[in-house]
Amino acid sequence: MSNVMLSDHDLRTALIFCYHLKNNAAESLQILVEAYGGNALSRAQCYMWFEKFQNGDFDNTVSRRLKAMGKIIKVSSWVPHELTGRQQENRKIVCEMLLARYKRKSYLHRIATGDKKWIYFENPKRNRSYVDPGQPTKSTARPNRFGRKRMLCIFWDQEGPIYIMSFSNPAKPLILIATSNNYLI
Repeated sequence: MSNVMLSDHDLRTALIFCYHLKNNAAESLQILVEAYGGNALSRAQCYMWFEKFQNGDFDNTVSRRLKAMGKIIKVSSWVPHELTGRQQENRKIVCEMLLARYKRKSYLHRIATGDKKWIYFENPKRNRSYVDPGQPTKSTARPNRFGRKRMLCIFWDQEGPIYIMSFSNPAKPLILIATSNNYLI
């Protein structure tokens, strides 16, 4: 047993080491008590830190200091792929052209439109990062498009959804909502 007085940071580092060795909280507490005696963490502190480690929170001090600096945590946004400057400029031109057309003559009330969305069975977690308020987040590439998925198709007009279908097998679509004159069929 050592008479060395350790800081909370040192003891937390020892707990992280035990966690990565696949020890549970009780085993880790026993190791710390054998090594440091009365200077070890309490049972409640040890269990609290193990719960944080299991949730992926290994850097409590860093989080507190970043928050004190005015940083906030944001999740990165999905983008289909990274666009070049030329592609971004082309999209901007097309959007401005469509907006100008809408301002000249509104045509939206005459349109029924549709869209499809692939719903993936695997949803990986997006990266979180600390940024200044008002700053953009990092972009993350979309996950593998060849994994298990289901297609959801929806058609709508100005008044709301007209038709919603879900495809797991294209030969047998599952119709969720079909409307006619704003009444459910």
